[in-house]
Amino acid sequence: MKILAIANQKGGSGKTTTAVSLAAALAERGRRVLLVDLDQQGNASTWFGHADGGEELLNVFLGMKPLADTIRGTEFENLSLVPTSRIFAKADLALVTDPDALFVLRREIARLDATAYDFMILDCPPTLGIVTTNALVAADAVVVPTEPTSLSTTGVANLFETITRLRETHNPALEILGILLCRYDGRTRLTRDIEDKLLTAYSDLILPRSIRQNVRIAEAHAFRQPITIYDPSSAASSDYRAVAELVEARAGREA
Repeated sequence: MKILAIANQKGGSGKTTTAVSLAAALAERGRRVLLVDLDQQGNASTWFGHADGGEELLNVFLGMKPLADTIRGTEFENLSLVPTSRIFAKADLALVTDPDALFVLRREIARLDATAYDFMILDCPPTLGIVTTNALVAADAVVVPTEPTSLSTTGVANLFETITRLRETHNPALEILGILLCRYDGRTRLTRDIEDKLLTAYSDLILPRSIRQNVRIAEAHAFRQPITIYDPSSAASSDYRAVAELVEARAGREA
């Protein structure tokens, strides 16, 4: 099982959209995927029709419930979900005095049947707290979605500083699988300028496929379907399918 954290310390970067869409695209390719919603906003959970789950996930982090007992099926083949809700916001505060707080998720994942899934996708909160750090400590690799705005390079740089520290202290094997440009519109000067800055700073890490700006993604969330199901022929569906193929290849699996 390959564990991928979808993370960016800046909100509004396309993080949850990427977590949901990548999970769905991998599942469509026949991979068994477990999507874990670690963001207290619960957007990935509501995308699949679950508005609860936060208390169960909180109990996992408090050592009162195994992660396996929080897994729920979805109506989509090969795709399962660990949902959350706003009550999960208590996790950071509840664990602040726990000396092993950063290893809770890694420990719980180790208790799962590793043969049950090919990929675990961790949708991280947009802030660096105990929960996000848990995800980075547990993950094999990180996908960094970012939108082409003037603040995007700062968010990416901050996350990379965090990853560097965690490699030194908690997870030396953590890899950066790639930076994914989301809401991409090559017709605008700003998009091209930000893309050039990111390519200059992180040329080897930019994924060769971007996610084009597409209103159908917002509609897909409203209808509680991944974009690959809601509008299979859309540009966004094509983009996320291509990214799923890249992720498989970079994760060392047969594409």
